[in-house]
Amino acid sequence: MKNRILIYSSQYLPLIGGMERQMQFIGKSLVAQGWDVNILTPRRQRDSAKKEYVDGMLVFRCMTSFIPRTQSIVEAFGAIFFLLKNLFVRYTVIHCHCYNIAAFFCVLFAFIKRAEAVVTFHSYPQVPRTGTLQWCLFQILKRKIKVVAVSSEVAEMMLQQFPGFQNLKVIRNGVDIAQFYPAGPAEVSMARKTLGLPGDKKIIMYVGRLSPEKGIDVLNKAAKYIIEETEAVIVLAGCGPEEGECRILAKRYPERYILLGMQDNPFLCYHAADIYILPSFREGTPVALLEAMASGNACIATNTEGSASVIQNGSDGVLVSVGDSKEIAAAVSRLLNDPGLICELGNNARRDVVSAWSGAAQISSTIDFYNLKIN
Repeated sequence: MKNRILIYSSQYLPLIGGMERQMQFIGKSLVAQGWDVNILTPRRQRDSAKKEYVDGMLVFRCMTSFIPRTQSIVEAFGAIFFLLKNLFVRYTVIHCHCYNIAAFFCVLFAFIKRAEAVVTFHSYPQVPRTGTLQWCLFQILKRKIKVVAVSSEVAEMMLQQFPGFQNLKVIRNGVDIAQFYPAGPAEVSMARKTLGLPGDKKIIMYVGRLSPEKGIDVLNKAAKYIIEETEAVIVLAGCGPEEGECRILAKRYPERYILLGMQDNPFLCYHAADIYILPSFREGTPVALLEAMASGNACIATNTEGSASVIQNGSDGVLVSVGDSKEIAAAVSRLLNDPGLICELGNNARRDVVSAWSGAAQISSTIDFYNLKIN
């Protein structure tokens, strides 16, 4: 009988970030291996289809609320409604890539249906707080739930919350090295033309959510120094709560600070970039950083545990202090003044990602974990 998996996430196409790209990569890889893949996610844009095939996967978008205070409850009811409608559908695995209230019911459904229940924690804030409904379910079903942590640091956080938890495996995020690769001169030119970026300037790129934990405020402060001291152009691709502040800078420096919005094809951003910056305050295993490195970008990242697990400082990238906008600007200036170093870091980054962060190893480990029998 064909394996069928239900993947749940609080966000998916057309809104997509690093976590969602990981879901997309895993789903497409499972489809290629003959799995029937369903994705359940809230319908966050009114013009999005409630049901459609994307990349060979059937995507269901359940109801949501556009009022923040009621959003989690409405999405939980949306998930419950979907699960009840599909009560007689046989799922081999139910895999949640977040752990909100809706995911809680997905895990409970997996237990009732005797499917494998898997939850991936991509970062520290997703770990359930003591005393919450999600935490209580973990305590009751912790012998039945399989947990994936994307880094050893996230795994340690899980074990602090649930001492003796056994069904835990660290599976690091991987990257599709066939999709993300170093661009040649013609591809760089085409990417910049497609994105509307200047062809004769150095491009400093950020790809990701425009949210506080990503250090967007720090990046914006660094941008002012970079604009004053260099001729480079700062480009941000993404959307989020910090977008308003970013638009103020975009109006102040219309040709030097550019907002691209959410991009369906982020590889174009990396092809267009000379330097990639990740100014986060915290990271699990940063997907965008891996993609940028696989694309041969010279990368600058703050010294969070997640980024430090990816970058070997001075060899395949540059690590700077968390929250230090001046140090970020100084690192950018140093690279811009040394084109040879940009090339060296980019080449080494590609080599190291291919060697240690291939998506093929991630997929193999994930399927093995799905098939692992637990007592």
